[in-house]
Amino acid sequence: MSGGRRCFGTFLILVGAAAGALYLWRRPWQTAAPRIPVYAGNLATHVFHRAGCRLYHSHPDDPEFFERNSAVEAGFRPCGVCKP
Repeated sequence: MSGGRRCFGTFLILVGAAAGALYLWRRPWQTAAPRIPVYAGNLATHVFHRAGCRLYHSHPDDPEFFERNSAVEAGFRPCGVCKP
């Protein structure tokens, strides 16, 4: 094998390794985790609960909130059992 061919092969290996490292480095910014609602409101009682509260029975029209302040601003009060 000639010196030029060996050098070119080494160059391709280094370029491939750099491209792989760049892909792994950029990957976390390209995939965003979906946001899951933390609180669920009950329209009948105007009470909001944490996800998994034993008193909350979900309905398709019930609002979901990502932050406690947004539930309070919407006119809901916190549940007395799960205390969100």
